[in-house]
Amino acid sequence: MWLKSVQLKNIKSFADTGAIDFSPGINLLVGPNNAGKSIFIRAISLLQPLPNHPDASAVLAQSLRHSATDCEIILELKDPNRRQLKLPAQWDINNWSPQLRFVRNPRNSIAITIFSPNRDWQNCQNPICNQTQPENFIYPYFSRRKPVGLHEGINLANAQTIEEALQHLPSKVDNLSTSRDGATFNDACQKTLGFTVACVQSPQGKQLGLMLSDDTIIPVTSMGEGTINILAFLVHLSFASGKLFLIEEIENDLHPTALKHLLDFIISKSQSNQFVISTHSNIVARYLGTVRRSKQYSNLVCSLLSISPNPSSTHRTCRSLISRSSLTDEITNGFLKFFHLPFFCSISSHFLLNCSKPSSSTLQWMWCIAAHQPMTIAALRNLCCTHPTASLRYSF
Repeated sequence: MWLKSVQLKNIKSFADTGAIDFSPGINLLVGPNNAGKSIFIRAISLLQPLPNHPDASAVLAQSLRHSATDCEIILELKDPNRRQLKLPAQWDINNWSPQLRFVRNPRNSIAITIFSPNRDWQNCQNPICNQTQPENFIYPYFSRRKPVGLHEGINLANAQTIEEALQHLPSKVDNLSTSRDGATFNDACQKTLGFTVACVQSPQGKQLGLMLSDDTIIPVTSMGEGTINILAFLVHLSFASGKLFLIEEIENDLHPTALKHLLDFIISKSQSNQFVISTHSNIVARYLGTVRRSKQYSNLVCSLLSISPNPSSTHRTCRSLISRSSLTDEITNGFLKFFHLPFFCSISSHFLLNCSKPSSSTLQWMWCIAAHQPMTIAALRNLCCTHPTASLRYSF
């Protein structure tokens, strides 16, 4: 199952977006602050709201556009999965694309309806998607996803909980380590963090951390915030299939090397999962937008048109490689604009002359840095084409 389209009417700064089609692979939401990226993720999350989070009624009330009296969110799904949706048993879901409407009318009443296989609108359960693993549809990663602390009590209920701050990360890692996907998780940890994590007995249950040679453990809570952030992604990515990942600002607290490995993992998992990712990062936008499977990527660009008399935003969808490359220049005047040609040639030479066979992903990462200026692209092309190892030839 995957999200086909989203439409917002009188939501925040959007008067009416029309139906915006999404890719079944990776979708990037880019744009300045207050342009409307987060409200798309929050609107989609109404399919499967988190416990103790605002429900549809609260979200619609908080998101009503200034001076508007009613608002609406319309979500369309494709290839529905009965295990993930709370549907009447008698419904025939073959060749059916569910549409869901979340409506707040001028009398402040809320209606949540679904377009049934019988081709009529009916009231539906709220939430429509199951909220625990493995029957869940969504894994949400909102911007405030940092846990205050980790719960060391280990049980299956904790491992199957879908939550914002991943307090039950020890249960999730412990459950994953004994599954068939444990090796995938360990490999992803090694590549991204530089070490594998272990769950070790503690007075309260089990503690998550790095096991040392003397059998002591360094808890992940004693490490940088980026470590827990990465583990929160890897613990679900390692086994997920047929899921939707909603991720706000994926680059937060991550070192560029760790970010690169995480993006590589997301690209590989996009074959069987859908991603909606908001970002302010040139690197994220360029790296995810320049992979060869470019037809999988659909980038939504939100722009704040005006503030007075009403804040108004618009959007555009960029599918071609050229349009995706152009839009990244609009995100920010980030640090990539300060790369000078001599400095870039220096780091390029280091990579190419000291590595007998740099991988295509390394060259692609260099391309993300180089793609900002035509002169730099020409310099990288020249370095690649003149290197004596034929395998280093790379197309630009």
